[in-house]
Amino acid sequence: MTSSPSPTNRGLDKSFESFSADLHRLAKQQLQEHVGARTFKLVYQQQAFWIKQSQIAHRSIWHWLGTVVAILSRNPLLKSTVATGGPEALKAEASRLRKLAALGISVPQIVAEGKGWFMLNDIGRPLTGWIRDSKVSREQKCTIVKKASEQLALLHSQGLWHGRPAFRDMAYDGQSFGFLDFEEDPSSILTPDQCMMRDALLYFHSLHRYLADDRTMILEAIESYRQLAPNSTWRNTLSFARQVWLIYGLLALLHRYLGKDAKYAYQTLKTLRNYGN
Repeated sequence: MTSSPSPTNRGLDKSFESFSADLHRLAKQQLQEHVGARTFKLVYQQQAFWIKQSQIAHRSIWHWLGTVVAILSRNPLLKSTVATGGPEALKAEASRLRKLAALGISVPQIVAEGKGWFMLNDIGRPLTGWIRDSKVSREQKCTIVKKASEQLALLHSQGLWHGRPAFRDMAYDGQSFGFLDFEEDPSSILTPDQCMMRDALLYFHSLHRYLADDRTMILEAIESYRQLAPNSTWRNTLSFARQVWLIYGLLALLHRYLGKDAKYAYQTLKTLRNYGN
């Protein structure tokens, strides 16, 4: 399996604590050079790290439109859950990372932090990088996407959710798989079951977005998720796709004029509405 060319440090050993102070000093220096950057990468002693800074989030017209449609349809799943950003949002994300790590979920470890920032160890290359890499064979891509589907299903089987499991928010280092970016948490407006169903819908949307030319791989990935996911989550996801007939009809008519997100949303709903037929 081709691995990422970037150095990673999934297995942080006990000696790591001895240079945590150096990491903190390095972070302070790098923050001065990356003012305004949401995230940036650095390498120290042949190990890769990422620094994430707090920023105020900006909602697009689609986020506002989703909120309006959610109110009109009385369907909270359509409401935007983009974090407002700022220091409090970063603290909330750090808290989620620690809780998930304590539960045995593969997520980046917070190795240093300060006011308005934290530093994470690198756990692998985002799935977007693997899928877009022409040097990675189709067989390898199938294996990676299958593993992503299985890991998301296993996360849901524990009653947990990600919040926005797009390909860019999942990582693979050639052996192990993990989750990235937990800034978006819909649990304040959705039930746990709804959070997991929303995860599935967003993940399937990502499959259609990045694997648009490989229908077989999309269906195999969805089936891999179905086999390990809670039955209730799978049933709810199919039910949702079949219930939003008005949205589906509008997307069928207008997706060519509404951009890529609308196009892949339509394709996702179409796949789910016809799944198993």
